[in-house]
Amino acid sequence: MKKNTHRELEIILENHKKWLTNEGGKRANLSYAELSYANLSGANLSGANLRGANLSGANLRGATYSNIQCPGKGSRGILRS
Repeated sequence: MKKNTHRELEIILENHKKWLTNEGGKRANLSYAELSYANLSGANLSGANLRGANLSGANLRGATYSNIQCPGKGSRGILRS
């Protein structure tokens, strides 16, 4: 599992937001990321690659996560809004 620093995660999400609005940026690739207990509240994760990511205990309150790549035996945690 890849553990991102808080700042690295902020940058990934900022770039993903730009990608979603066609303002450059890049699609978030958080595959196999260690996101347990990460604060992702309010984040727009639509279209992000979360395959195999550990989302156990992550705060997803108010987050948007349509069309994400997440299913798989390696994924941990349950996506709830």
